[in-house]
Amino acid sequence: MAKRRKMAAPARAPRPQPTPPPAASVARPRRWRGIALLSVLTLSGAAAAYWWRSTPLAEQALADAAPTPLTLLGPVNRCRGDLPFLRDKGFGNGAFFSTSERTQRGLVALERRADGFARWQHPSWAAAGPMAAIALARDGAVFVIPAPHVSLSAELAGRQNRVWRVDPLSGEMRTAIELPVPMPVSARNPFGTLGLAYDCDSHLLYVSSVAGSTPSAERGSLFQLALQPDGRAELRSRRDGIDAFGLAVAATSQGKRLIYGRARTGEVEWIALDAAGGFAGTPERIASLAGLGPDGRDKPRRIDVSAEGIKVHGTSFEFNLQQPPAGRAAYHYLFRFDPAREAFEFSHVEVHAGR
Repeated sequence: MAKRRKMAAPARAPRPQPTPPPAASVARPRRWRGIALLSVLTLSGAAAAYWWRSTPLAEQALADAAPTPLTLLGPVNRCRGDLPFLRDKGFGNGAFFSTSERTQRGLVALERRADGFARWQHPSWAAAGPMAAIALARDGAVFVIPAPHVSLSAELAGRQNRVWRVDPLSGEMRTAIELPVPMPVSARNPFGTLGLAYDCDSHLLYVSSVAGSTPSAERGSLFQLALQPDGRAELRSRRDGIDAFGLAVAATSQGKRLIYGRARTGEVEWIALDAAGGFAGTPERIASLAGLGPDGRDKPRRIDVSAEGIKVHGTSFEFNLQQPPAGRAAYHYLFRFDPAREAFEFSHVEVHAGR
């Protein structure tokens, strides 16, 4: 038998080996890894440095952004100008004005003397009718607002929402402005203007009115008036829906505030004023006469401001012409401003015998 010839297996081709990359290709990734690591370290160091450096700056920024602590600086209405017409009538520096004289209607000039009080009244003052709040301006003008005392005639009803001005040279009283009313004054609510305040710095006048309000609807307004050289007053801004009584402007470390009393409740509120004297904030309650005084129902008739706090002169007021008894004592409520709490707190009440 023929022997089979053993065939050799075909030789396999060697597997191709990967070509090693050039030296430059090997070095490049390592270099970029090193740069990346260095960048991370550099950025980390920079971030740490920025954090350490920015922390005091951030604290300073927060400190700068923090509101200034609220402090009460005092009134802004102590700038009474010269009154030549009073000097011509023999009155001195002790002269003052009154609208509550029971024997004379309207505005009256008074001065205490050794033999009693000297009195004088320009004919136009009595003709204008019963008056209420008074404000003295830096140019010598005297501003006053009307208020019915015992009765309300048709003539008086038509001029309850105006502001009167007494000329410092002649003493004559004329209308400075007729304020808009939502509804005519009527026997149901015979009152129009109730509060008056003056700002010496800005030569602005603030007036409150309750004209058109009813027992169920509060339609009163606060008005900001700019006083013109010709004696007129120009309406600049208003805030509606507030029945306010006594007014006062106060200077604080956070700007000026208009303080007023609520004619319905006896609450005392203030509202921030902007740089132009307009109403800029939301009313904030700062005090209350509720529960104080002879029957707990007094309303803030007048508000005096000092650096220590406010003095609120109370009166009975129910939107009618019923007058308090002639001998009723006057109640003055003092509220001290506490800088630590940035708030007013009731201090005490002063009682003065009626006249």
